[in-house]
Amino acid sequence: MPTSYFTRKQALRLTTRGRWQEASVAWRRLLATPGARPSDYVRFVRAVARSEGEDAAVRAFEGAVRRFPIDANVQRQQGLHLLQRHRAAEACLAFARARALSPADDVIRSDLAHLSVGPAQERSVAVRAYLEAQEPLAPVEGRLDRLLTRGALRKAQRAAKAGDWAEAARLYRQVLRRRPGYAHGYLKLGHALKEAGDLKGAETAYWRAVALASAKAGPFLHLGHVLKLNGDAEAALTAYLAAWMIEPANAEVNAELLGHGHQGADLKRLANERLGGVFSLEALSSSGNQSERKGGDARPLPLATLLTELAVKADLARLLAVEAR
Repeated sequence: MPTSYFTRKQALRLTTRGRWQEASVAWRRLLATPGARPSDYVRFVRAVARSEGEDAAVRAFEGAVRRFPIDANVQRQQGLHLLQRHRAAEACLAFARARALSPADDVIRSDLAHLSVGPAQERSVAVRAYLEAQEPLAPVEGRLDRLLTRGALRKAQRAAKAGDWAEAARLYRQVLRRRPGYAHGYLKLGHALKEAGDLKGAETAYWRAVALASAKAGPFLHLGHVLKLNGDAEAALTAYLAAWMIEPANAEVNAELLGHGHQGADLKRLANERLGGVFSLEALSSSGNQSERKGGDARPLPLATLLTELAVKADLARLLAVEAR
């Protein structure tokens, strides 16, 4: 049995007994191993909240998101945690990241709807969320993984060069199963799926590339292309603006923005209007339940009072079910 198995058992036993300080030490030790899972981080956060306080728990969740940047359930758990603490604007950004990673998940769509974020706004909010996100931790990737995928990568590149996009996509997926933190692989998968006509699949691949490399302009640029093809012109423009803010001299980005009629001072004004300053729910909500992130706090929304510990435990059960597949 791997070391992580025994460490997890010990951490679970301490958690069950309510020995929170010892449990947080055990979970932290487990999280330093390659065998750590997203659910381990969620349980670690709970132990930290009880042993070290809420501020430490928020920081621990930030670490979870950086460790598992393409896991939608971790993003949602962070959103629930923030919403319970009346930090609604930050919770909205977490839910938007989760929604982008898992577009078919109606539970996450409901989370955003409760915050008065509709389908027409989800992608634009997600772009903002990723632009503001902390840079992910370097993926835990062994030399063996790179060696075992080298052949598949070469075959994928040859298939793409030959215009066999379906085969290229299949091979890139094969690579990503062993190297889930390979941002450039998701970009290549997005290209292949887009050329094969699977625009929804391409969008999901580009969102993952953005999640893994949000400090680079390229993923936002290609996300903008597929959003435009998928008929969401506003979100596409927001993605291009994000790319421009990262790399203002990028010729392709500037050409796309010029095509939308924006350049010079107008471009700076629009980028600041959409992506600058402090994110606020006020501009998104018309229901009167408006909250702003200010010093990390926000006024509570009615939904926050409904998020009991039982509800959060139910979502952890959902996360565990996903890991067991």
